[in-house]
Amino acid sequence: MEIHHPLSNLRISFETLPHMHSRDLILHFHGAHDLVQKAVHGRFPRAIAASVNLNGLSGAYDAYVGRNSHMMFSTLLAEIQQATDTHRFDSITLSSFSAGYGAIRALLQEPTNVEIIDQLVLADTVYSSFGEQRNVKEARPYPRVDQNKPFIDFAKLAVRGKKGMVLTHCELEPEGYSSTEEVGALVRDAVGVALELVDESWTNDVRIKGHVRKGRFVSVATRGMQGSDHLAHLRALGTWYRMLPRL
Repeated sequence: MEIHHPLSNLRISFETLPHMHSRDLILHFHGAHDLVQKAVHGRFPRAIAASVNLNGLSGAYDAYVGRNSHMMFSTLLAEIQQATDTHRFDSITLSSFSAGYGAIRALLQEPTNVEIIDQLVLADTVYSSFGEQRNVKEARPYPRVDQNKPFIDFAKLAVRGKKGMVLTHCELEPEGYSSTEEVGALVRDAVGVALELVDESWTNDVRIKGHVRKGRFVSVATRGMQGSDHLAHLRALGTWYRMLPRL
C-alpha cells in the first residue's frame, strides 16, 4: 500500500500484513520514492519505506525540520504510525542522497532524536562549508568541523557498535564548498579508520576505489567526477542498505 501526504511531502509504502503492530522504519530524504521503496523492500521486506522530497538544496531540508527538531520528528513519526497502523517502530533508519543530508544533520543536533535513530545511510550526500585553510599552497580548505560534528559523533557510536552507519561518496568536487569525499575523509579521520584501497566494479555502475568497516561503521569511496557518478549512489541505495546489519 502507498500513501501520499502532500502537506508534509511524505510518501509511505508498506505491506498490508496482518498482526504487524511493530515494524522497522526506513525514512529517506531526497530521492524518487519508487526507487527508495524498491531498495528498502529488497533488503527489509516487512519494513515501512517513507520518503520526503523537496525542491531546493540542503537549506530546504534544514528548514523542513525547523527549529524544534524533536517536536517535528515526533510529529512525523506519529503521522507514519497512524498511516500504517503501527503501534511502535522496532528500529528507525534514516537515509539521504545529495541535498537530503540537511534534514538529517538538523535532526542529529538534538540528542533526544539521536537516542531513537538506530542507523544512518548517507549516500553521497554530506557536503560542508569550507573551514580551516590547509598548509599546502592552492589546496582546498578543510571542511568545517562544527558543521560535521553530528555525523562524526554518530560515526563514533557506530564504531563502538551502538549505532549503524554507512557513508558513501564519489570524487565530484563542487566549487565553493567541501565535497562529500572531503567530508568523508574528515569523518574517517575523526573516528580513526582508513580506507582499504581497491579497484572493483559493483552493480549500478558504481566503481569502488576504497572501503572500510569498523564496528558498525561502513564507508565506501567510488570513482568518478561527473553528475552521473553522483546519481549512481542513489541508484545503488539498495546496495548501501545491504551493508547494514539486518534489523
